[in-house]
Amino acid sequence: MKAAFKSVAGYALRPSLWPTIPSLVSRTLFPAEGEATGHLAKARCAREAVECDRLPSVMSGFVWTPFEDAQPELARLIAKARSVAPQYIGGGADMSFLYSMAESLNAKQVVETGVALGDSSLAILASVSKRSGGRLISVDRPYLRFGSEKHVGAAVPPYLRNCWELIREADRSGIGKALGRLYPLDMCHYDSDKSYSGRMFGYSRLWQALRPGGVFISDDIQDNLAFFHFSETVQHKYFVVKSRNKYIGFIVKRATDRSYIDDTGG
Repeated sequence: MKAAFKSVAGYALRPSLWPTIPSLVSRTLFPAEGEATGHLAKARCAREAVECDRLPSVMSGFVWTPFEDAQPELARLIAKARSVAPQYIGGGADMSFLYSMAESLNAKQVVETGVALGDSSLAILASVSKRSGGRLISVDRPYLRFGSEKHVGAAVPPYLRNCWELIREADRSGIGKALGRLYPLDMCHYDSDKSYSGRMFGYSRLWQALRPGGVFISDDIQDNLAFFHFSETVQHKYFVVKSRNKYIGFIVKRATDRSYIDDTGG
């Protein structure tokens, strides 16, 4: 009861979250058809996944680079941030995968959703900061448990923040703002609202902003079938990567795909 009260109070005190309330209530009372598909998604992931270090054999131009080897000082920062943060701040991203993908793409313009301590932000910034004009915009709603907001992105050091912007809003408003400031994208990483309807909302907007040849990435695709259904919608080949006890999905946008010139919505 106490946790529920804090959640209600958290939404009430944060106007930036008010636009998400209708969709939250709607999917709670009337779940989308794809919500209860976790068992199917897990089975599909297990059948189709490859290990991260095998990606060079399935994706042309991809070079696997362990983050701890390439950026040992930055790797220590995330460990330090996690040691003082509350457990509910969120799980960690696969930093080696994200860093390797950004490096392989020579990515300069990236948008991500979901930050937590900043694992993913740190990995992406370590790459894009090497390039003139490199920028990352991250979207993450304010955390509802009091006292946890100061830990969001805590692992990102000051010297990387000059090419990083954090939009502290929910996806429904934050993604549109991010794409209004950074477009088109070389890479995008989705790791926020894990519901089926939430994913399908965010996926479509990020995909439209992705340049031909860019890479769309989604974490935790074992939660439901949203990633697989989305790949069917855009008619693109997908890849599934096993990362510890979860799965990452990614899609390389075809060079002939010009859908990024469409309106990104918001």
